[in-house]
Amino acid sequence: MNLYLFNAHDSAAAYGIGTYLNELTRAMESTGINIHIIHLHSIYPEFEVVKINQVENWYIPEVRNYNTFSGSLQKMEDYYRNVIYILRLYIKDTKDLVFHFNYNQCYVLAKELKTVFNCKTVAVIHYMKWALELNGNLHQLRMIKEKSEKQRRAYEQRIYKMDEYEALIYKEVDRIIVLSQYTKNLLLSEYQIEPEKISVIPNGLADRCLE
Repeated sequence: MNLYLFNAHDSAAAYGIGTYLNELTRAMESTGINIHIIHLHSIYPEFEVVKINQVENWYIPEVRNYNTFSGSLQKMEDYYRNVIYILRLYIKDTKDLVFHFNYNQCYVLAKELKTVFNCKTVAVIHYMKWALELNGNLHQLRMIKEKSEKQRRAYEQRIYKMDEYEALIYKEVDRIIVLSQYTKNLLLSEYQIEPEKISVIPNGLADRCLE
């Protein structure tokens, strides 16, 4: 298997998602799986590959186009098209290819990768942005969704669009990993995801002795 894990240069990578990727790659060291971590929005000035132990780290820098103006969503989609171009150049072994997403805003990337490669896609839901914005208040999210666009305040419309966009990747990928039964229940009730598509795998940490 050739496994490509997506990371990103942001605060989540420095904390929970970064820990998750470190533990996952460490647990899979002796499995014979070819593991790559693709670091999106890297601070590296150009594309670079760094091998640490048996894991290849691919650093893809931010791409800035000063000749055109586009909104944030369009910029993100343009960036993902550049990512796919790089992956097409550098992925040579496409046998048993799996792309593993750790951010809910990667819908366009997940969709386009399926058109370019014969692959499987997996998403891990570490968090949902609406839950961060609303402190997990599901009732408030439902109220926002029930309102018409004209009735929503600016921040409510932003949350609505954010949730709507994140929901796209839940439907796009082949499998979803959630960290708790509560999140699985949300996917079933709020997003109508098929139960057989979801696996509950709580986060784990290696048992190490502290000296």
